Amino acid sequence: MRRWAFVAVVLSWAAWGCEGDYLSGKQCDEEGRCLPGYACVPSSNLCVPNGSPEDRFCRADRLISHDAEGREVAIDCPLGCNAEVKPNRCYLLDPSNLDPAAKALLCSGSQKLILSQDATLDTQSGAIRTSDSEILPQRFAVQPQAGGAPSLAVLAFSSVQIEAGARLRVVGPHALVLLACGEIRVDGVLDGSGTAGQMSPDGTSIPGAGGPGGGRGGWREAPDGLGPGGGRGGRDAGCDALCDSGGGGGGFGGPGGGGGDACDPAVCGEAGGAGGAVAGTKDLVPLWGGSGGGAGGDPSGGPGGGGGGALQLCSNLAIVISDTGRVMASGGGGAGGHDGQDSSAGGGGGSGGAVLLEAATVEVRGRITANGGGGGAGFGDNQGYTSRVAAGGADGSDDSARAAGGEAEGLGGAGGAGGSAGELSGGAGEINQNGGGGGGGAGRIAIRSANGRMRTGQDTLLSPSARSDRCEGGCELGRVSRR
Repeated sequence: MRRWAFVAVVLSWAAWGCEGDYLSGKQCDEEGRCLPGYACVPSSNLCVPNGSPEDRFCRADRLISHDAEGREVAIDCPLGCNAEVKPNRCYLLDPSNLDPAAKALLCSGSQKLILSQDATLDTQSGAIRTSDSEILPQRFAVQPQAGGAPSLAVLAFSSVQIEAGARLRVVGPHALVLLACGEIRVDGVLDGSGTAGQMSPDGTSIPGAGGPGGGRGGWREAPDGLGPGGGRGGRDAGCDALCDSGGGGGGFGGPGGGGGDACDPAVCGEAGGAGGAVAGTKDLVPLWGGSGGGAGGDPSGGPGGGGGGALQLCSNLAIVISDTGRVMASGGGGAGGHDGQDSSAGGGGGSGGAVLLEAATVEVRGRITANGGGGGAGFGDNQGYTSRVAAGGADGSDDSARAAGGEAEGLGGAGGAGGSAGELSGGAGEINQNGGGGGGGAGRIAIRSANGRMRTGQDTLLSPSARSDRCEGGCELGRVSRR
């Protein structure tokens, strides 16, 4: 009897020791159990302390961990769960155009951006200024791009909201890249448009400023518009001081319209400035802004409008443009010609710029516009005019309509219309003694999400796009990359 009792005791201790091996915090048991305070990681079949960095594993598109009591904590992964790395983690958005250092800013901080009043964001410094305060981003970097494309001002927040009634105006030399780990929501207005060329009655000439990363309009000191598809400046006909040709419109997603000829170039006159060519890429990689319009011929010619800026919004979660929301990157109108000593031609309109949205989900129930500005009218030898300055072209619209060119009087030529919606090309300036400026071409829109789709509503409007409620023909729809 004693011999059998001894054997029973030995077997009992052997069984306990085996259980201790797989409940010791190293190896899970056959039912995936661990000692209290530990969790089983299915991919490795190892027990790890609850809530530790190793306590992370994928279950479909969720990341599972445990609290101190051993209860499961599940996190939804908007872009899917990455089970190929140890420990497992949620995928992160891989934003276009950014280098590794700039990408690392995404989901790296806790600062929220909530705007309830009008503000201006300067891409030179990253500062956001309202009438009574200044917001300095905790995560800000300036990154160069190759091939002459503008540098990128990268600002990262945990989430971004522009409330209804608030307008965030973006200015500065760098294109804007706005990163958020959470939602980017626009209920108000995000405006990166170029400004109109200005001509005052006393002859003061101010070229239109480009939006962030966009090209400046031409003027008397530098007649050609700046940017990848800048419009060429008009010229003064040497054979007749009264004949000046219009400046060409800036080009980007669509070509700019040519400036109107001065008089008859075959006899005595001058051909209008060439409209800017199509530039950039459909996917907006690299990220270019729009192009400025050329100045009208003669030193008193109307300056060109500025090209629309470049806006890139990237959220690891979602981008929502509500039915009251507006995202704008349109070109400025060209200025009309001035009476001056011999009268002069109109300036070209700036092209639309670029809007790039990247997020797990994208919802556009409001408007995204990147339209070209209208060309300015020529001033025709002071015949029939009631002002010393001819009519300027309209700025790129915030709907699908083409921006009107400046209306002509006397011997001045009318300005061309700006490109928009499904008509991407800027209109040509009218031929006359002093030609009108060409209209700016439309810009570009690109939208990328996890499933390659976007949600829309009854008030959705995209321009340029072949259909205002869909992203096609002037608007590129695709899938995001993840990392």
